[in-house]
Amino acid sequence: MSKKVKCKDCSKRMEWAMPQRVTATNYEAAKNLLVTAKGFCACAESVKGKCIEKERCCSKFHQIDSEFSRRRYEGHLKRIAELEKMINEYEVIVDRAEIKEEIS
Repeated sequence: MSKKVKCKDCSKRMEWAMPQRVTATNYEAAKNLLVTAKGFCACAESVKGKCIEKERCCSKFHQIDSEFSRRRYEGHLKRIAELEKMINEYEVIVDRAEIKEEIS
């Protein structure tokens, strides 16, 4: 019988690939990725999107070391924060450019 678990504690959880920088070509994609990565992960076993925090019954769950799990999840949150910072920095640059165009 499967037990109630959180996907963030599973070794089969896949993380999102974050962009190295935010530019005009990937700005919208980065914003969408930020929203998705904050709340969802993908399961390598079922190949479905799952809510990270929600407890669910899963027969494919594979527990990893709790310390490793904690560090891995903290790293994921750090990458999300970095992406959010890059998006905010890009928006500031775009706003400054628009203000310069209005002045000119």
